[in-house]
Amino acid sequence: FKNGLIKRMDLEDVINATPSGIIYSKLNPNDMVCDILIANLKSDIIVYTKSKALRMPIDQVPYLKRATLGNQVMKTNETIDGISVVTSDTKEIIIVTAKGRFNKLTTAALPRSDRNKAGCKVIKLTKGDYIKNIFSCSKEVKLRITRIDEVVEIDTSTIPIGSSVSTGVKLCKDGIIKAEMIKL
Repeated sequence: FKNGLIKRMDLEDVINATPSGIIYSKLNPNDMVCDILIANLKSDIIVYTKSKALRMPIDQVPYLKRATLGNQVMKTNETIDGISVVTSDTKEIIIVTAKGRFNKLTTAALPRSDRNKAGCKVIKLTKGDYIKNIFSCSKEVKLRITRIDEVVEIDTSTIPIGSSVSTGVKLCKDGIIKAEMIKL
């Protein structure tokens, strides 16, 4: 959830919904669901805010019933902006910022941690910039970047390996609305 709560549920709880639907979680006032993932217990997840990311094993996410709120995922005053899966074959993570900067890190550059920790910086952000998305990949893929006036596809092999103190490389103009991973 945007306000930093997370929970794990059985897939059957969602699949077996009645035609009228189900409520799969309670929400605090002014909160909203930010992401839903389907992943196995052998994977890790990366939870991120506009400035930091936290990688943790999925078994750190508490298993809760549908009617519960969830537990704190990351120690931060910022809202949670997204979540990504890191499978056992994931080799790299790619950070995309709103101002069109891209940073590629090996998975080792973002070590595993525990739930409810502060998170790490994964890119040096310039003034007014923030993390838009974090993707994990195990082979070369393309990123489709949508701006108000154009759609750009970027082959991830063109992004050099950086570090968490790198500002990344500028590969498109400011004002990214949406970024998504597509297969080559």
